[in-house]
Order: sequence, then structure tokens, then C-alpha cells
Amino acid sequence: MKIFPALFASLLLCAAQPAIAADCMDLSGTGLKTAGGRLAADFAPASIEGKAALRVTPQRTGTDGLVILPLDGFRDGEIRLKVWSELRPDASLDARGFAGLAFRIKADAKAFDYFYVRPDNARAASQVRRNHSLQYASYPDHPWEVLRKAEPGKYESYADMGLGEWIGIRALVKDGAAQFYINGALHPSLVVEDLKLAPGSGTVGLWVGPGTVAHFADVCVMRSPLPQA
Repeated sequence: MKIFPALFASLLLCAAQPAIAADCMDLSGTGLKTAGGRLAADFAPASIEGKAALRVTPQRTGTDGLVILPLDGFRDGEIRLKVWSELRPDASLDARGFAGLAFRIKADAKAFDYFYVRPDNARAASQVRRNHSLQYASYPDHPWEVLRKAEPGKYESYADMGLGEWIGIRALVKDGAAQFYINGALHPSLVVEDLKLAPGSGTVGLWVGPGTVAHFADVCVMRSPLPQA
């Protein structure tokens, strides 16, 4: 993977700052809300493989779903979570177990950046599908198909994972750049140096794509402090 010095300098600066103590989310349902509209989701506490989790699925067939966490003021910092996804019985043939996180969510979820996994791609026989295991996108103007057409391969990558197993995701965000790590890896599996949404504070959410039932657990958010006035 090509390494961009300016990107890493920015992200290392973020990591070096004295971070605010982690906010580890209570996923029992208190304070959680769906984005509504075309991003409406059903969610409820659940248990998978003996682990307490939040079950999330889009309300409508063929749409995305977003659950917003009760946390404000995320601009830069770190987000960690675990996700376990499976296909819905009514999933289309191109469903891949899409699930991930959204950050810098604006009021009424009118815009946000997001990162998600496609675990059904990661162990496919086709290398082309494997290369589409991870995805960065930005709502509403830069969905995956727009980014893939404009710059193929730039906002996607590969990491080993599978349907029906816990997948660890770590996102490190600083200004206009982000790195995404899978399953405790020391190095990022996807590096994005040009986030499409202008940097600004917002909320954090749990994102699920079409045809997917996802379970989220161990969600923690660490916000880097704003510069002193």
C-alpha cells in the first residue's frame, strides 16, 4: 500500500493529542434513535454467540438503515466497534452483509461520511470481489458507485472476514483524512486522504446496508479535544 506522509503526519498528530476519555456506548436502547426517512432502521437489544449486542436492520427492503448514538461533537478522534452481520431472508443476490459506522453526521442525518464492510466478498473465489471487501463512502453525494466509477479501487480494499462472525472495526479520523483497521490489525486496511464531507462536528452512528441484519457491540468513541482558544 502506498503511504502518504502528509496523511500520516495528520493522523499521528490526532493520536498524539491527549484524547478525551472514551465514551463506550450503552446499546440497551436508551438514547438511541433511527435517522428516519430513507435511512429508517429497526433496532433492539439482542445476543449473538453469548455476547450482548444491538440488532439493526433497515426498515424497508432495498434501503440503508442508520441508528444514531447519543453523542455529539465528534470531529476528530477514534471509533471502535464490533459487528456481526448476516443476510436477510429477502436479501437480493447482490447483498453482501453490508455493515459499518457513520461519523460527522449532520443534523437530521442530511449528510455524513461512512465506512462499511462487505464480509461476503472477502472469501469469494473472485479476486475482484475480494478487492471490494471494505468501502468508504459519503452520504448523499458520494455513494460507492459514484466513487468506484470516478476512481476505481481508491476507496475500497481487502481484509479477511466473513459472514456470521465478529469483525472488529477501528476508525481514526483527523481533518480530511481517515484510516480504517480490521480485526486488531497494526496497519490500516484502507487509507482515505480526501474525505468528501468537509470537516466539522457531528454525531456517530451505526450503518446497515440493504439485505442485511447486523449486530453491533463494544462501541467506543474517543474524541480529540478541540484546540484551545
